[in-house]
Amino acid sequence: MNSPLRGNKFMFFLIVYFLLISFFYGFIANFFGFTNLSLPINIIISQSIQFGIPFLLYIIVTKNKISDVLLIRKLSLKNIFFILLMGLTIQPAMMFLSAIGNIFADNNASQMVSVLTQFPFITGLLTVALTPAIFEEITFRGIIFNEYKNSSIKIAAIVNGLFFGIMHLDLQQFFYAFPLGIIMVYIIYYTKSILATSLMHFTINASQFCMAYFFNYLSKISDTDNFNKINTDDILYSSTTNIISITIISLIFIYIFSYIFKKFKDYNIKNIDKNGIQLQQNHFFDIFFIGIIIFYIIYIILTII
Repeated sequence: MNSPLRGNKFMFFLIVYFLLISFFYGFIANFFGFTNLSLPINIIISQSIQFGIPFLLYIIVTKNKISDVLLIRKLSLKNIFFILLMGLTIQPAMMFLSAIGNIFADNNASQMVSVLTQFPFITGLLTVALTPAIFEEITFRGIIFNEYKNSSIKIAAIVNGLFFGIMHLDLQQFFYAFPLGIIMVYIIYYTKSILATSLMHFTINASQFCMAYFFNYLSKISDTDNFNKINTDDILYSSTTNIISITIISLIFIYIFSYIFKKFKDYNIKNIDKNGIQLQQNHFFDIFFIGIIIFYIIYIILTII
């Protein structure tokens, strides 16, 4: 039977597993010869190991059908249109939250994306956008949402967003991953399809990569020696005027996003009582949930120190 307790146990296991994999990945890479492969291939393999193996273990241990865990339902063209628009209009808000995160920690994700712009466009796009849209979604809007689908939608969304933010094991990324995880749960709740959240995830990551790729292209054709050292955040938040401007732009686009989301919700509201999902119980606070939070806080403190 699905339960938040089992979802919390899985998340606790996932964090411990992540840390172990991070520690031993160098040995694993050397043993299997991954060190001779390119950075994009290494990232794809890493994500496969980090998320793919736990997903298979979950299916084996729980004996759930993959079709029950992953809500795969064909998306209408109208839903695809809504999701693409939401993925694009949420960008300014995500960038604003990322800038806030920069105050507390380095933007490692932005640095990684910047490095990946040196590779062919399709290679970078597959690495940055498609791979996370598959593996992260089957984990959080797949397994975690499946275990929380007897909880209230608010609890399911907040916990999913919290776990999604924690999973990145990066304080800077937590600032935008947390609200994004909440939004994703509402999207799968209304569409009953993980294809919807995968498309949303892909759209957000792909647009970020395209922007980074564009700035990298400008750095190649620019005569300014220091241009290639400038990233998107430096350009957008390099002055008080720019900060005020992006804040206003973010608020405008949040309003546009909210309007699109309402239309999306109204279009899909007829699906809420279908597919056997009953979101009622609110029990989620247990020893594993507390352990996850404490574990994450200690990890962040240690990384800052």
